[in-house]
Amino acid sequence: VTVLERGQVGDGASNASAGMLAPLAEANRPGPFLELGLASLRLYPSFIDGLREATGMNAECATPGLLRIAVNEEEAAEFCTPAWQKAVGLTVESLTGDEVRRLEPALSETIVAAALSPEEKQYDPRDLVRMLALACVGRGVRIVECCQALGFETTGGHVSGVRTATQVVPCGQLVIAGGAWADQMTRWLGASLPVYP
Repeated sequence: VTVLERGQVGDGASNASAGMLAPLAEANRPGPFLELGLASLRLYPSFIDGLREATGMNAECATPGLLRIAVNEEEAAEFCTPAWQKAVGLTVESLTGDEVRRLEPALSETIVAAALSPEEKQYDPRDLVRMLALACVGRGVRIVECCQALGFETTGGHVSGVRTATQVVPCGQLVIAGGAWADQMTRWLGASLPVYP
């Protein structure tokens, strides 16, 4: 496996990410998207353990979980009433403004309530990307940094190589993991994969 990285590993969206594993923040009601997020959250501890074992590194995890804060009663009713969140199996605790400021003293006096979700996590994404890259290299993955894909070579209707500024990197199979550039890259193949922020 060869990974072509247009910059350096972790420079893009991974570097700007908050690193949150927060299915309750991403989904505002039960459903398949929430179930996917909850499954990922439950698998993450073993994923982190595997990376730690493979690399000897550790990813910083913020504790005691995630807070959703409310600055008015309307937000408090929306974010801080955890009935449906508890129904899907996560521990969620409602806090008053005073209680949340005791937990996080730098919060504003204007906060009226909060919900604490101790099972949701926040990892430093820069640590995670470094660990993942090191673990991949340890398993034989070749990572080529500062190597921007400029197009594809095709043979018989299949991608046979990736053009860069200096070479064509041959490939039997291709995974486009271009993030914000994925649509541009799929257009080289006559397709479109719109990417939205």
